[in-house]
Amino acid sequence: MSKIELKGSKILIVDDGSENVTLLDLVLRKNYTIMTAENGQEALDCVEEFMPDLILMDINMPVMDGYEATRRLKANEKTSSIPVIIVTALMDNEEVIKGFEVGAVDFITKPISIEEMRQRVITHLSLKKSQDVIVHQNERLELLNASKDKFFSIISHDLRGPFAGAVGLTDMIVDEPESFSKEELLHIIKNINNSQHKQLELIEDLLDWSRIQTGNLEINKEFLDIHKLVEKALFLVEDKAEVKNIKLNSHFKENDRVYADKFMVSGVLRNLIGNAIKFTPKGGEINVHSTGDGENITVHVKDNGVGISKKDIKKLFRIDTSHTTIGTGMEKGSGLGLILCKEFINRNGGQMGVKSEEGEGSDFYFTLAKNKH
Repeated sequence: MSKIELKGSKILIVDDGSENVTLLDLVLRKNYTIMTAENGQEALDCVEEFMPDLILMDINMPVMDGYEATRRLKANEKTSSIPVIIVTALMDNEEVIKGFEVGAVDFITKPISIEEMRQRVITHLSLKKSQDVIVHQNERLELLNASKDKFFSIISHDLRGPFAGAVGLTDMIVDEPESFSKEELLHIIKNINNSQHKQLELIEDLLDWSRIQTGNLEINKEFLDIHKLVEKALFLVEDKAEVKNIKLNSHFKENDRVYADKFMVSGVLRNLIGNAIKFTPKGGEINVHSTGDGENITVHVKDNGVGISKKDIKKLFRIDTSHTTIGTGMEKGSGLGLILCKEFINRNGGQMGVKSEEGEGSDFYFTLAKNKH
C-alpha cells in the first residue's frame, strides 16, 4: 500500500487562549494548512467551508464550549467524519468520558507536550486519510456495480427486445413470402430498418461509454466554430422535427468558438437536440442559442415541451439510477445518452446542467472554454 501523504492536510484549531493558539499554529503550520477559531460557534461557522481533516478543540470557551461544538459536528452528516481531539487541562474521568460520548477521538492535556501533540496529530490524520481512501474506493465500487447493472439492463431489454422483434418479422417473411403484398413487405422492411438504426446508435453509445470507463477514448481538442456544429446537428434531426411539426431555431454570434473535441461536442448537440424533439409535442419549438463571457461559452438547448419534475432532474445524469421517459410521440430511450453527454463535457473541462419546469419545457446547457488553458 502506498504511503499516505499528510503534508498540506487541513487542521482547525479552536481555542480562546491566544498563547495556546500561537503555540499550536507555530508547531503545525510548517507541514499543515491551519485555520483558527476562538469558540465553538466560530468553529461551526467556518468548518463546512474549510472542511478540515482534523480539529483540535479546547473545552472551556465562551459562547459555545468544546463539548457542544463537538456534539453538533458529529450530528451533521457533512462534518461527522472529521476527527476531533480535545485539548484541555481538565482530565478527570468524568470529563474524559463526556468527551468520548460527544464524539471526540482523543485527548491532549495542557500544558501541551509538543512531541506528544505531533504524534497524536499524525496518528489521527493518517487514520482519517485511510478512511477517506476506503470511502472513495467503496463509492467507486458502487459506481462500477451500477454501470454493470445498467449495461445488463440495456442488453437484456433495449437491445434484445427489438432484435427479437426483427427476427420474428423476418421469420414470417421467410416462411410465407407469398402471403405478403409488396406494400406490406415495404412497411415491414421500413420498421426493421428504423429499429436497426436505433440499435446501432445504442451500441455506439455503449461502446463510447465502455471506452470512457477504460480510459481508451482519446480527446483531441481543437478550436471549433460552435455555430457550424449546431447547424449540422439541426440538419441531421430535421426529419424528426418535421414529423412533429416542431420549429427549430438557432441564435449564435459569428465568433462563437470553443476549444474542445469535435466528436464529443457534436455527439452532445445531437443528443440534446434529439431529446428536445422527443419531449416536445407537435407544433412546439426548440431554440438553440449561446451566452458567454470572456472565457467561456454556454450553449443552451431550450424547448417548450413536457418538462421534468425536480425529483427526476436529480436522476438524469446518474448511472446508478434508472430513469427513462416515453416521448410525446411514444419515442423510447435507454437513459444512457445524457450520462454520456455529461461525461463528454466533463472530459473537455466543462460543466453541464438543466433547468426545467413540468409542463413548461426544459433548458439543457453546457459550458466550454473559448481558449486553451
